[in-house]
Amino acid sequence: MSPLRSTIYDGLYSDPEVADLFTDEAEIAAMLRFEAALARVQIALGIIPNSDLPTLIEGVQVSPEDLRDGVAESGIPVPALINALRAQIGETAQHLHWGATTQDVVDTALVLRLRDALDVMEQRLDHIIARLAELTDKHRNTVQAGRTWMQHSTPTTFGLKCAVWLDPLLRQKERLAELRPRILAIQSGGASGTLAAAPHGVETMEALAVKLGLTAAAPWHVSRDRVLEFAGWLATTTAALGKVGADLIILVQTEIAEVTLGNTGSSSTMPQKQNPVGPSALVALTRSNASAVGEMHHAALQVMERDVAHWSAEWFVLPRMVCTTGAALKIAEEILAGIEPNPQKMLSNLALTNGGILAEAASFALANHMPRSDAQAMVKATAKEEGSLIDALKKQTDAPIDWAALDDPAQQTGEAGKIIDMILARITGG
Repeated sequence: MSPLRSTIYDGLYSDPEVADLFTDEAEIAAMLRFEAALARVQIALGIIPNSDLPTLIEGVQVSPEDLRDGVAESGIPVPALINALRAQIGETAQHLHWGATTQDVVDTALVLRLRDALDVMEQRLDHIIARLAELTDKHRNTVQAGRTWMQHSTPTTFGLKCAVWLDPLLRQKERLAELRPRILAIQSGGASGTLAAAPHGVETMEALAVKLGLTAAAPWHVSRDRVLEFAGWLATTTAALGKVGADLIILVQTEIAEVTLGNTGSSSTMPQKQNPVGPSALVALTRSNASAVGEMHHAALQVMERDVAHWSAEWFVLPRMVCTTGAALKIAEEILAGIEPNPQKMLSNLALTNGGILAEAASFALANHMPRSDAQAMVKATAKEEGSLIDALKKQTDAPIDWAALDDPAQQTGEAGKIIDMILARITGG
């Protein structure tokens, strides 16, 4: 059982829209699409006789059961697929699969399905980016406590927190545009990557790429940097979404309660609880991909002109990573659509340390009128006392400091607004 393909976990970790691209039926359909396109291109180039072979390929019905025994015997699906086609098509099938090899079919079939998965994921990514941009701008002045080492540090804004969530996703969007032509590349090399079995091999490869809407490419049977780069993108995407989830788990804690979620989970025994189910799922999916990307690196170590042992290791990992990322994007989109910050709770949390969160600002303000080491020592010693830090400091010096401004967290968020503008400008092109 896998949570990615489970009726029990279907409503949380699964992404049916993406997972359906990696069923047996979807793989067979993609392989048939390759074979039909190859036949059309080779007929057009005069490599094989003109016939109704492409139409016949498209009309056959091949079930997973038709391939199971053959795969168990040969370790790869295409010989069994070709046998099933020949059994149904008859004499015309003698020119089927002309000059191609199993990996040409399987890798290209994978790429065709990855293209559909990318379209789904990119649409979700766009929705997440738009929502985070909206939250960033709307709450650019909503002040909250910054936290380092899980402790109050200095004032920040919820808008900047959303901008920090947004920033890596914008880079992921850019990376996706860059890697699309590299991952969506035709695989056509023949038995040893020489295209020796049929005339006009390179011309066939280029025409086949056009026919399937893919990038023309030299054979990459054992050069797995394309899928490895894509696996890295998947893991980096879930890492960015996992950061959102990890932050939200803390922000919705009872003691902090600076954010509320639109959808929360319930406890089996504690009816008062509203559990951060979605954010927790994002963290779990992130950890899954973090481990899986290492497996892809192991699979990329391929030997000589064909290495089925390592190549087939990808089959266990990459579809899982794609489904995991699709699920994470779906969950993040749903979470962000419903979250609401609680500015009043943010303000009350800012006051928990009696101005301690302003210690850095106070030390720099005092450093304009005394050695910085003395200013830091004064603030550190005063921060240990009870009562307002700023009021206590004000009594210890006659330095001409704007104490009212210093005591206002909203005026101590530094360049948060400019940083927000820098990040949002990447969306508008400004």
